[in-house]
Amino acid sequence: TLEQGLEELLHTPLLNNKSFEGLADTGAIINQIETLKTDSGFYFHTLEQLLTEWNSPPLEMVDKLRLQRRMLTDVSSVVARSGSQPWAIELEQQATEWIQNSDRYFMWMEILAEKSLQQLTDLGPETLIAISRDLHSAPSLFELAHDQIKSIHILKKIRKTAPQNCAHLFPWLDRVLEAFAKSQWLAGETLATAEQLIMDIRELSTDMNMRFLYDQKRKLFTIGYNVSIDRLDASSYDLLASEARLGSFVAIARGDVPLEHWFSFGRPYGAVGSQRVLLSWTGTMFEYLMPLLLQNSYGSSLLDKAAHEAVAIQIAYGKLRNVPWGISESAFADLDQNKTYQYKAFGVPMLGLKRGMEEQLVIAPYATLLALNLAPEETVANLKQLSGLGMLGDFGYYEAIDFSRQLQRKGKRGVIVEAYMAHHQGMSFLSLTNYLHGNPFPRRFHSDPRVRAFEALLQERIPTLPPLHLISTRQSEPTAPGGEVVVPSGINFITPHTTTPRSLLLSNGNYGLMITNSGGGYSQWGSHELTRWRSDQTCDSQGSFCYIHEPDDGQLWSTTYHPVAGNAKDYSVEFTLDRAVFRRNDNGIQTETEVVVSPEDDVEIRRITLINRSNRIRHLNITSYIELSMSPHNADRQHPAFNKMFIQTEALEEQQVLLAFRRPRNDDEAQMYVAHSMPLHHAGNDGKQQKEWQFETDRKVFIGRGRTMTNPTAATVKLSNSQGFVLDPILSLRRSLMLQPGQRIQVSMILAAATTREHALQLMDKFNDPHAIDRAMDFAWGAAQQQLQVQHIQPDEAHRFQRLASHLLFPNQLLRAPSERLEENRKGQSGLWPYAISGDLPLAVVTIGEVRDLSLIRQMLQA
Repeated sequence: TLEQGLEELLHTPLLNNKSFEGLADTGAIINQIETLKTDSGFYFHTLEQLLTEWNSPPLEMVDKLRLQRRMLTDVSSVVARSGSQPWAIELEQQATEWIQNSDRYFMWMEILAEKSLQQLTDLGPETLIAISRDLHSAPSLFELAHDQIKSIHILKKIRKTAPQNCAHLFPWLDRVLEAFAKSQWLAGETLATAEQLIMDIRELSTDMNMRFLYDQKRKLFTIGYNVSIDRLDASSYDLLASEARLGSFVAIARGDVPLEHWFSFGRPYGAVGSQRVLLSWTGTMFEYLMPLLLQNSYGSSLLDKAAHEAVAIQIAYGKLRNVPWGISESAFADLDQNKTYQYKAFGVPMLGLKRGMEEQLVIAPYATLLALNLAPEETVANLKQLSGLGMLGDFGYYEAIDFSRQLQRKGKRGVIVEAYMAHHQGMSFLSLTNYLHGNPFPRRFHSDPRVRAFEALLQERIPTLPPLHLISTRQSEPTAPGGEVVVPSGINFITPHTTTPRSLLLSNGNYGLMITNSGGGYSQWGSHELTRWRSDQTCDSQGSFCYIHEPDDGQLWSTTYHPVAGNAKDYSVEFTLDRAVFRRNDNGIQTETEVVVSPEDDVEIRRITLINRSNRIRHLNITSYIELSMSPHNADRQHPAFNKMFIQTEALEEQQVLLAFRRPRNDDEAQMYVAHSMPLHHAGNDGKQQKEWQFETDRKVFIGRGRTMTNPTAATVKLSNSQGFVLDPILSLRRSLMLQPGQRIQVSMILAAATTREHALQLMDKFNDPHAIDRAMDFAWGAAQQQLQVQHIQPDEAHRFQRLASHLLFPNQLLRAPSERLEENRKGQSGLWPYAISGDLPLAVVTIGEVRDLSLIRQMLQA
């Protein structure tokens, strides 16, 4: 095909109207840039004149050359006025290259046109006719290189015989012939390069030997050859509905493999509604349509029907999933450690034998363009829809849009893969060229006699009633896909009273926290727990809490269910990939608490939004409570009282920050500082509502005698402002505020960890700024998405992994082995040690009964 294209190119005129059409297309793109239209009226007046001339170029060759010379100045002015806009630079480059083309091959024509026909009457009528004809159109490279210009032959003869009546034209003739000789030499040089390229193509084609990939027993081509182990791959291309059939056809036509190879392809059929459709492996557009870029499609044949049905099913699947259509192998939104997009095959489940194709939904524009010849109207409509989604970039359509991902927490679904792949762009151009120019590539391909000899293979008839492929290769319990692809924003709970606590783990890789649907949990920094926690699936009442007390009514409640408990009205919890959100209504006060971990700093943020839904002014005291551990979990469990002796607290009134410092037990132990603050934001005009700074660092004083965490003394009275060496250290701050009817105020609980005092205080200074808190909140979503992309985890999988973590943190009796099996056990914990399992941590055991369930094992390892 490439050889045929080069042959055609060598016999095509070196300059025709297509050159001006290309310039007009580029100019039209510039004309659509609205920002440039408003910048310079003269700029677009010049461009409009150029477009008029390019869309209606002159008929005569000489006039075309003169237009080229004249337009360069105007094009340069367009570029200058556009501020070097990329498309304007592209336009200037095109114009410059066309003029360079004219300088190489047409200088002799411009000199030939310097004399009018009246001035050349002495040369005779035959010469005038030849000159007039040659000035009308451009020669091809082949004609120029082989001296097939009739007027030049005549002029050479005249100059050689040197008639006296033409002596006054000799200087002009010498210039024409000298310029032609130069153009002929340059044309010959280019022609020689092209002919060498054709020879190289032929040699490359001849040297290709596909026989070593052919399995004589199976009569199929293997997927590939592993050079490192000197062995053919075990898998084969065994389906007719595959892009590999193009290579098989060529191998048969060349005589590399026998004809029986074609009939060894599998032709499995599946049922889609009342239709029986030919199945491929992954159900991609590429498998069905790529061969049609080079091969003819014969009406009423098996392959033609399969291609049309594949396009129709792809279009229907797009409507079903409420997205544009066009699914094929492409890059998608997952990233590796170098932030490079990953690549794999995506397809329509109804068309593919491979299982799991419905799990991700990625739309590739090139897959739509492949269908241009089969469904032109639907293709154009789909491309317009893709453009509306922002898929059209400066260099064409982007690689894909991944609807399995979501760019922003509250934004539209779909992440654009902003990349261009050469082979996908190339296939798109081939499809466009075939549609617009009458299938030149299949025409060239089928011009080869070897191809024509085996065209009957492509005309295979449609079977009357083919057997259905009934062996399921997908999930044993498939679910019908819905209209929404992206997993809902989170998992929601409307009660804290689940059978076992449901947890959410958040982390930036160094600082992490666990929080449950009742508000319990822990904060952790590296291997050290910052807050005390015990696994208790019945109470789950330890963690970082916030009390709300209204002195006027004596009411006390908390922002989460714990620690005050009681009957919370309209209580709900939402666990998303980047945060936990608690909502409740109490006594006319609506509370929303968002809990995130900063992706950039070792900081935990609990932003509390309070809204007065009553019609009266409300005075509230907001009191935080953080019980400190600052040690590894097991160390705190074994010796909690001893562990508390190493923690010292400090209050910094100027910064309104509480600081806790853990004294190292030995010289090798690293220092640890924990800082806590409660910045108040969005307080309206009354920004100084805090009468005095109150704090508490002694747990015994905070709870009080005979009290519990449900009704501590300090939540309703003035804090004692104790600090220093305390027996049971905590961090507690109070904010007093006033809420007007309908007013909304935000207060944040900030908890940070650092190795130095200076770093801890720097973090407090940073997050006392509301913009830093807002930025961390917004960035948390993007960071969570990027983490999933790098680890190749889908959002729904991440939610399942979180659920698995809940069962590990809070052992569920229902998931334990049956009592009969437990009674049969004869080994203790030490029985695990030969398998390199300590038994100190919770264990999850997975049992599978079929090979297909290996994917569950892979998913478990990923979790």
